[in-house]
Amino acid sequence: MATTNPTSAVIKHRVPKVLSHQQVGAIFAEMTNLESIEVARRYVIHHTLHKAGLRAAELLNLRPEDIALNEEHPYLRVTCGKGSKQRNVPISTALEGHLRDWMAMRPESEWFFCRVRAGASGGKMDPRELRYMTTRAGEAAGVDSVNPHRWRHTCATELIEGGCATIHVARFLGHVNVATTECYLWVRQEELWGRVQAAQAVN
Repeated sequence: MATTNPTSAVIKHRVPKVLSHQQVGAIFAEMTNLESIEVARRYVIHHTLHKAGLRAAELLNLRPEDIALNEEHPYLRVTCGKGSKQRNVPISTALEGHLRDWMAMRPESEWFFCRVRAGASGGKMDPRELRYMTTRAGEAAGVDSVNPHRWRHTCATELIEGGCATIHVARFLGHVNVATTECYLWVRQEELWGRVQAAQAVN
């Protein structure tokens, strides 16, 4: 009779690489000259990645009419994937003000986060531009390997830590299967340490 290897049944879960609260703060602290349209765009793009958890393509495909700020419950209408699937992503109060600021100063364009440099103003950003932007912003703050998807992981982790149910986070992120979202049911090392300390405190 063939024996079953007990290790063959083990399911490996990759722990998502997220930004710490300190790293998030350091990255935004580097974006100081908000009177510059390039810096302002970078600042609001990073806040949108952080608070809306969008994929790179979803962010770049946003149009001005997709930013529903005047609804009772503001949202981003996001289009991505096969068949141009859509979902509405709630806009938190923490993000709303930044989107309004950008709406007021952005160049005329069919794309919400368009190019802003002279000669190319209004054009659609390329995914490579977005990745380069996030990487450079991270490096300026001393944080390596920053990219749009790492911001998405960070957003999802913070939602879980804030008490959002997995099914709600799955809907927020546009996951078809809740199992995809379960990788975020981990605990940051510093939070785990704090919980262990509290649980094992000596009276």
